[in-house]
Amino acid sequence: MMQHMQCPIIRSSAVAKLAKGLAKLAILLLIACVVFVVALALAHRKPPPTLALAIERDGRTGKWPNQLNVLTWNLGYAGTGEEADFFLNGGHDVIAKNKATVLRHLTNISKTLRENPEDVYFLQEVDLQSRRTYQINELAFLAGSLWEFAYSFAFNHDVWFVPYPFTRPMGRVRSGLVTLGSYRPSEATRVQLPGSFIWPISAFGLDRCLLVWRLPREDGKEWVLINLHLSAWDPKGNIREQELTFINDFASREYNLGNFVVIGGDWNSVLPGVRLDQFPSQDKPSRYVKTLSQTVFPKEWHWGIETSHPSDRQINTPYVPGKTYLTIIDGFLVSPNVRIESTRVLALDFKDSDHEPVTISLAAP
Repeated sequence: MMQHMQCPIIRSSAVAKLAKGLAKLAILLLIACVVFVVALALAHRKPPPTLALAIERDGRTGKWPNQLNVLTWNLGYAGTGEEADFFLNGGHDVIAKNKATVLRHLTNISKTLRENPEDVYFLQEVDLQSRRTYQINELAFLAGSLWEFAYSFAFNHDVWFVPYPFTRPMGRVRSGLVTLGSYRPSEATRVQLPGSFIWPISAFGLDRCLLVWRLPREDGKEWVLINLHLSAWDPKGNIREQELTFINDFASREYNLGNFVVIGGDWNSVLPGVRLDQFPSQDKPSRYVKTLSQTVFPKEWHWGIETSHPSDRQINTPYVPGKTYLTIIDGFLVSPNVRIESTRVLALDFKDSDHEPVTISLAAP
């Protein structure tokens, strides 16, 4: 009888020891994860203020003409097509659906670019062997499709391991801006933008930058072409304000030298003159949606925006016409000595990216 009564006690003791061991293991794993994340954050180094970039391939030779056609497009790393949502926008996806989907979007994107020939392409969110795009070298894919164009690439997100979301980490991310041109520039430069989130978040986020091309003209002046992708996930807009102030100062200096300045890309702010309800929808804008003030840049500068069609969709769910929130955050700003002939959004119904391409035709004396 005594032996029979001891069995539950023995079992209880074994369970207690097992629970204690598991608790210790959980604590050790938590400590290891914290150490790992801190080590990754400490290893991150912010890029230098300016960095000369390689100019691949020759393109055409000679001086650039007085007229210029430019296309800007945030490609959403070929993983944010109509089927996608994204965890930072309230969705679930961390990486693209599958490798076949990325390749399909890349093929369609390349076809669209070739069917809309321009002098210069500003592209954003182009991946180089990131986990979220199944290690596909999107730069090589696009450069191979547009084989006759010179091009430069500037990293704005190069992190060995992004640890969030913690249950499904994003992992390795290598991504950036690409400028391609039918003429070869005289110079290509990566210019670091100011502002960042608090540490250690800043160590895993984007290092926002400008990709600047200089194109010589017959009169000795230059076209200064600025490809950008400004900050998002900035609810108070403080980082965007720092970036815009920097860009205004940078562009104004170039204009004061007599150069012809063209700034284009994903501004991650609703562009001036566009209402928040410009395109009625069931969904409402997220708290990250901010309107770019018309007083940020001098009133003599010209915005190249087509307000009849959206350039960006909210990516909290897959795209549903009439439900998904739409706005305009992609477009161009040009210096007073540049004349805008036309601006157009290519309406693709967000099939291959959560952004639509925007084209502009420019002229200068």
